[in-house]
Amino acid sequence: MSWPASTTKRSRIFPLTWRGILFSIVSASLLFFGILRIELAALLWGSAFFLLVLYTLGGNHFCRWLIRRHLATRLEAVDCTLPARGLFPAPAPPPAGGGTEAAGSEAASAVVRVELPARLPPGLRAAFTLTLSWQERKPIRLRAPLSPGRNEHRLGFRADKRGLYKSRRAGLVVTDLLGYTRSVFEVPLTEQVRVLPALRPAPEWNDLGEEGGEEVEKLVRLKRSQELLEVRPYLPGDDLRKINWKLFAHLDELFIRLGEETPPPESRFLVLLDTSPVSGLPAELAADYLDGLVEACAAAANLLLLRGVHLTFTRCGGVSLRNFGLETREQLLADLAEAWWSPAEDLLLPARKSMQVLVFSTPASLGLDSILKTLRSRNWGVSLFLKRLVHTPSAQEAGRWERLLFRPREPAAGERRGLEAEVEAFNVNLSQSRSRYRRTPWRVSYVAEV
Repeated sequence: MSWPASTTKRSRIFPLTWRGILFSIVSASLLFFGILRIELAALLWGSAFFLLVLYTLGGNHFCRWLIRRHLATRLEAVDCTLPARGLFPAPAPPPAGGGTEAAGSEAASAVVRVELPARLPPGLRAAFTLTLSWQERKPIRLRAPLSPGRNEHRLGFRADKRGLYKSRRAGLVVTDLLGYTRSVFEVPLTEQVRVLPALRPAPEWNDLGEEGGEEVEKLVRLKRSQELLEVRPYLPGDDLRKINWKLFAHLDELFIRLGEETPPPESRFLVLLDTSPVSGLPAELAADYLDGLVEACAAAANLLLLRGVHLTFTRCGGVSLRNFGLETREQLLADLAEAWWSPAEDLLLPARKSMQVLVFSTPASLGLDSILKTLRSRNWGVSLFLKRLVHTPSAQEAGRWERLLFRPREPAAGERRGLEAEVEAFNVNLSQSRSRYRRTPWRVSYVAEV
């Protein structure tokens, strides 16, 4: 990758760390004391320390100048390759029903290739850093130490939560061995990695396939294949499995059955993910709650696909409607990986006369009533699945100094009681919503809790 000077981030004149600042103050104080008191030992030590500070500062600037000059003359000098097909969050169980294996079941690998100058100033070193972030989730951080010349590292990493993690720029960090100086200049390297939702074992929802007419379409296609015996001459490249061998036995010529050239089935199942804003949901639990809702939706869709059912998927904030089969399951998971809280006004619905809709929503969704009203106006069958809020208290991550003092930080008792009360109130609302949507005017055919 070339190094355009216009994208270079200006660095500080004095790129000192807190350790370098402290050492500089001590060196200057010792040198000033030696000059003031005419102490030879203090003068020598202070001069040596102060010269060391000056060398690290000058070496840092010179090292950055060398690297910048080298990258300006090299194409593809900095590159990072991430898993293109995505990965599952760790630890990831195997997909239900023997699904596609994912790179995330173990640590995924990123390949980093960086070419630096053949020589760097003594005592200076460089490293490659890349930070991938998505929404409010913990970012994925990659770091690879670099040496002069060509570098290639394979870095293993894990992602804790699903999402589409992106980074517009990478960074080259220049430091000295003592850690007195540190400067970062950015490289315009755009990368992304998609973390798919985990495929949890799904309950056997037998009622998922009771309505919708998918089996009827299969029978129609089978009947058409058996009845329509029109043929055409065989052309090179045609599927040999479609050759009419009985006709070949009589005419000694190859013909293709046209009855088998039927279009793929048009799905009558619609899986709808409602990600409209929710009232009464604690802000600190909103992201994990949405992940659970997405995983429940993925488990139900995976169950239908394993049964051989084609389905249509839509969600709030989605840009288009798409049909999915078992062979395109990874594309469905990729769409689910990007789901985040969005208004229900962006929801797209197919133009079909009859459909069976599986709605995955929350009991306090601000857009659920509007969605159900629209579905009821079309006389579609609706099955509603509401997500329960589950909260497992855990100790918060302690800071650096707290870890040194062996004092892990825990939430206060009042905070715990307040959060538990919000969780209980949310789940009470869920129980009320289950009975509410079964009655008039909604009359949802099936309401369940996931």
